[in-house]
This record gives sequence, structure tokens and C-alpha cells, in this order.
Amino acid sequence: MNLRALVACVPLLAASLLPAAERLPATWRAWLDDVRPIMTRAEREAFAQFRTEEDRARFREAFWRVRDPDPATPANEFQKEYERSLAFVREAYGGAHTDRGRIYLLLGKPSTVNRFSGEQDLIECEVWGYSGLSRRGLPPFLNFLFYRPRDMGEFRQFYPGMQTAADLLTPTAAARAARPLAAYQLLRSVSPELADASLSLIPGEGNAGEPASASTSSTVMARVQELPERDVSDGYLRDFVAGGGVVRVSDSSRRVLGWGDIAAVEQDGLWFVSWAMLPDAIEFRRKSEQSFLAEIAVYLAVEDAAGGAIYRAEKTTRLDVTAERRREIEEKKIVFRDFCPVVPGRYRVQATLINKDNGDFFSVSRDLDVAPRGPGLLAGFQRAPAKGRFLPFASGGSVLLSDPRFLFKRDDRLVALVPGAGAPAAALLDGAGREVLALSAQDAGGHWFAGDLSALADGSYALVARDNGREVARQAIHVLPGYMELKRPFSHERSDDEGALPSYQAVLAEQLLNLGRPAEAAARLDAVPAAARTPAMTSLLAMACYRAGDFARVLELLAGNDERRTYAELTLLANSAIELKRYDRAAAYLERLRRYGDTAAVNHLLAAAWTVLGDKDRARQYHERAVRLESAVQP
Repeated sequence: MNLRALVACVPLLAASLLPAAERLPATWRAWLDDVRPIMTRAEREAFAQFRTEEDRARFREAFWRVRDPDPATPANEFQKEYERSLAFVREAYGGAHTDRGRIYLLLGKPSTVNRFSGEQDLIECEVWGYSGLSRRGLPPFLNFLFYRPRDMGEFRQFYPGMQTAADLLTPTAAARAARPLAAYQLLRSVSPELADASLSLIPGEGNAGEPASASTSSTVMARVQELPERDVSDGYLRDFVAGGGVVRVSDSSRRVLGWGDIAAVEQDGLWFVSWAMLPDAIEFRRKSEQSFLAEIAVYLAVEDAAGGAIYRAEKTTRLDVTAERRREIEEKKIVFRDFCPVVPGRYRVQATLINKDNGDFFSVSRDLDVAPRGPGLLAGFQRAPAKGRFLPFASGGSVLLSDPRFLFKRDDRLVALVPGAGAPAAALLDGAGREVLALSAQDAGGHWFAGDLSALADGSYALVARDNGREVARQAIHVLPGYMELKRPFSHERSDDEGALPSYQAVLAEQLLNLGRPAEAAARLDAVPAAARTPAMTSLLAMACYRAGDFARVLELLAGNDERRTYAELTLLANSAIELKRYDRAAAYLERLRRYGDTAAVNHLLAAAWTVLGDKDRARQYHERAVRLESAVQP
């Protein structure tokens, strides 16, 4: 196998292929900086191998040509527009490397730009509104919020969930509004638009009671950052001569900053989505000479075939390490493994890992047919006894240890798990589709398989899973030459005992609600023993009852303790009281809702409630208040 072709597939050597920036002439360094927002990972890796001016110039010509929307015309409209935008970004925002410059070059000119400067209690902010992005795989409407932290330095992008309303207030105002809700209320009193943008990138999503749509916003940002990968085919690189070799680009080498794997596995009658995320590098924050810290979050998004959100979750890991441990992680890397229960069905699952200190992130996605609807395939290098009741990538009392890069040595043992199949089998195929290794079943009637790789040549293979002789899934793996060193990454994973079962029922109930099955969601939560039911579960059960039309039970479940109810719970109470024509109680709940935001909608409802109750003076006051609020937000 061509050595250069193999190296392009092997992330362990990627760093050694990248020339030091100082080796490149200044003109090429400047060009790379200018096109970085739209350059794919594969293109960066290809460019890094070029050693002559001729190769670089030929690549630059191909780079623009592959983006030309109409090659039949003499001009390259894309290149011309990009260079025009780049000139504007340099003048207005300081260049392509800034947050505003990067978004402008990726998405184009925003539909609207609203600036907040000199407003009482606010630092300087901008809200960019975009529309018509559905054709690029993004929500149809998006708001990007930029702010100058403490009114100093460059504008930074605001990430809902990572930053909060308090970050948009002056230090004096933030000190006055110490609690998150108070900060949000103060922000909303100055600008409802800015307050909404602080909740989510998607207008209208999120609420003050849960003022962080972090998982959704990070998923959207991952899609934005992946636009270059989706907008441009890297096929032209496959036969691009670079320094005497042929560039071969594997799927894994195109992952931004890391590699990941997502799979569905059954444990004790429940189905789980498991994920493994391996960042290429982690930047730690120095706490002291011998102490370093990194806060790593993985956001999970489960969507149905229509793109509807079924479940979103955030899993955060705090890596507080010594200098020695940091060096070990830099040398071997670390893989973050976790899991969550899932209702059987067909989904698009996306996991996004982000370093909260510097914003570095990458994202992977999979289409999963969760059993009993269809079998799957997991690949790893070892089957080990499960040290816990529930773990990621575990089944039948065993756990699969894996490396998301799917790299193996000849002395490794390839292990496969084929969940969901009735009559499973696993085999390894070469590039021509010939079977070169049939994996042996590890237990009678089970779904575990293994095989030795010692007789195989180095190169890439396809691990295929079969059910009753029919191929149902496949996974690319890479066998390295004997002289190449392979160090397995450290594993950071979570395990649960039997006490986690009630929380699993709550997760499944939330998914059933999002799937439009409220009666099943309520049944799951009703099955949780009263002693194990948390306030959050009670709130979720109330939502299920509301969706099922059982408004009386909503009032029963959430009765009492009204002063401490969340925004979402007060909304449920007010709407249920209205449905039951209990307008006195509805008015009381609506009045409490005004503490979270004195909106026109709430005032209109209060006016209607007091009209029915016969208090026309009070109804008129709320109606007039609603009209004033609506007038205040008109352009």
C-alpha cells in the first residue's frame, strides 16, 4: 500500500505532516488565513503536504474551480463574491479570524443587524438575524449574538448555555442582578430581542425558566462549522498529485478536531444510545505550575426523520489533572464514553464535543435504526466484564472497549457486537469485497464475535454485520503496518447502578412526549415509585397529562408551592385553569408569569380572564398594558 496514502488515513501522524507555519512563505500563510472559514479538513491536510510553489498554485486554482457555480462562464462567481466579502470583513470586523468575520464569510450578509451600544446596564452587543438557510441544512431562522466582554477587546460570539444574560450586563448591573432569573429579567426590561437571543440561536426557542438551550445551540453551531464539509465535495483531492504521492482522504480524517462513534445497544430490556468522542487534542487551562483544568461537554441531539427534536442532553466532564497526567493525555489522547436510554425507533443522532474554555469542538452523526426495528454493529479491540449495571457500549454483562479511529495492529484482536439481529454473523472484507476473515462467535446464541488480525496485510477493510446471511451494517477499519506505533487512548466513561432506573423512565417519558405519545409517557412516570419521583419528574408528568387533555390532574399534581413554580409549570397551571374555566386561578398564575417577563401575550390573557370574571377596570388596565408593550417593540 502506498505509504503516503496510508498516512492520510492515520490521524496519529497528521501532526507530523503539517509544516510549521514559519516554513510557508508569507503570501501562502495569508491565503490560508483568508480561506480558512470555507476550507475543509481534507483540503488543509492536502495543502500541508505540498512543498513547491507549483503544487500550491495548482491546488489554489482547483480550490476555487471546484466551488465555481457555473464553470461555463469566464468568471468564478463564488470566488468573486467571497473576495468581496473578505474585503468587507477586513474593513468592518478585523478579518476572517474574528467571530463576526467567520460567520459573515460562512453564511453571507445577515438579513438584519441590530446594535446595542450605550444602552443602560448593557455592554456593547449585536444581534445578526438570518433567514432562508433551510437549503443549507440549517433552521430557517437564526439569531447570532455577539458581545464585547466587559466592553473590552474584540466582539465574541455568545453561546446560549455557556454564557448567560449576566454576561451581557455591565459589571455593576450584573452585581445587582446576582441570580440568573434576575439577570434575565433585567436584560429583558432593556431589550426583549436581546433577551430572546440569549436563550437560543433559534428565535422563540427556550424560556426564562430554563434559560439555556445549550444542546440545541451547539448542534446548530456544529452544523454551521460543517458547512464547508457539506458544501464542497473533496473528490477532486483523491487523485491530486502532491509531492510525488497520491492524496487519499478517509472519512475519519475529515472529522474536525476529533473522531466519534455512536451506536444503539440493548441492556436488561432497555435500549441505549452509546457514544465515544475522541478529540485530537485538548487545550488545558493552567491553574498552577503543576495543575491544569479543562471542562469538556458533549451535547447529544436525537431527531426523527423529519428533523424534529426527540431528545437533547448535555454531559460535562471536568478534567482536573496534574502536569504529568496532562502529558500522558497529550501523548495517548482520551476518549469520552457515555450513554442514555432511547425509545425504539429510527433516528438521526448527533454528538458534539466542545471544550468550554476555548470553544474547540467537533461533531459526529449517525442514522440509527434502534431495535427491534433493525440490527446494528459495534467494533472494538477488547471485550471486558462490565463493572456496573449500565455502561456505554455494553450488553449481556460485557462492555466493548473501542477506539473511534478504528485503528488496529496485526497483533490485535478485532471484537464485534451485532445487537438486534436474530441470526447474527460478522466478517471482514478487503477492498475488492472478498471475505478475508470470518469472525467467530464468542458465546452460543449471542451477538459477540472476535477474530485475530495476524494473517492480514496492512490496509483498510470493511467489517460487515449479517443477519440470516444478509448484510445489515458495515464499519471501515484500518490495520497499520508493523513499524507504526499505536497507543490506545485513555477512557473516561460513566456507569450507573440500578438506582438510575427511575431517571431512565423520565428520559424515556420525555422522548415519548416529543414523539406525540403523551399517554405512554404518563404511564412510564406513573410506574416510578412515589419515593423515587423527583420534582422534575412530577413536572414532566404534569406536561404529559396536559398533552393528554387531563387538565384536572395537572392542577392536582402541581397544587401548592405556587411561589416556587418554574416558568414552564406556571404556564401549565395557567393553561389548565383556562381549559377548566377556572379563571380566578388562571389570573393568579398569569400574574406570577409576569415576573419572568411582562409580555403583551400574558397581559392579553389577563385582560381576557378579568373580563370573564367581571372586573372590567382591571381588564382594561391589562389590555392597555398589552397595547403599549406591542407598540414598544414595533420597528
